[in-house]
Amino acid sequence: MRQATTRYPEHDIAVRTWRYPDAPPPRRHVLCFPFSGGSSTAFRPLAHALGPSWAVHAVDPPGHGLGAQGDVIEDVPTLAALYRSCLDPALLDRTLLLGVSLGGYVAHHLMGGLADAPRRPAGLVLCSVPPYAARTRRYSDLPDEELFHGLVRLGGIPRGLSEAASAFSMFAHVVRGDFRAYEDCPAPAERVPCPALAVVGESDPICSVAGLETWGEAFDSVRTAVVPGSHIFLTEHSPALVPYLESFASELGL
Repeated sequence: MRQATTRYPEHDIAVRTWRYPDAPPPRRHVLCFPFSGGSSTAFRPLAHALGPSWAVHAVDPPGHGLGAQGDVIEDVPTLAALYRSCLDPALLDRTLLLGVSLGGYVAHHLMGGLADAPRRPAGLVLCSVPPYAARTRRYSDLPDEELFHGLVRLGGIPRGLSEAASAFSMFAHVVRGDFRAYEDCPAPAERVPCPALAVVGESDPICSVAGLETWGEAFDSVRTAVVPGSHIFLTEHSPALVPYLESFASELGL
């Protein structure tokens, strides 16, 4: 599997792309947006699990990963508008937008902004994204140590690093800013006309299985699925998502 990087230095944004170099050109594309404190590298396991028929593109927002030199944007509509203005339209054309937690709200707002665009995504995949009215706890108000352990419980700290609380202070401001964006994100002013797939981990403490049904009011159609894992199930259970993505893409004619 080969990785390529596209940088948008004037906006402190980067996009990683994973493909299989010796395979035919991929038929399907998915553009991924990370969870609070996450970066594009969180989606490498998904690229490996999906295999050569897919190209997986993943965004590093300002302040994250390859865009770490920028300032965190704590407003989802502003971040979505930035993506809309700078990302290559070819990257958005007939692709799936996939967002995890905070990234789901970003993808939702981006999809809404592209509703009338001549080249627009084919569908939206929401992973571990509670309906806007279902958010209750404010992680951004927690002291650093509690915020760190909260992120560990949600699955946002990779296995093997969950004891590195002493290093957390170096990027706590990034996680805290992301959680503010997540907690304060408004619902789009208008219904977004697109098909959606909403997926939740079976032990997710934030996004309930029952809550997924509420998304049905926001889109043309919504499929739901439950997979193993907690809130950030994608870090350890990417293969469980594959059959649902394959089925959803087939329904959309991708």
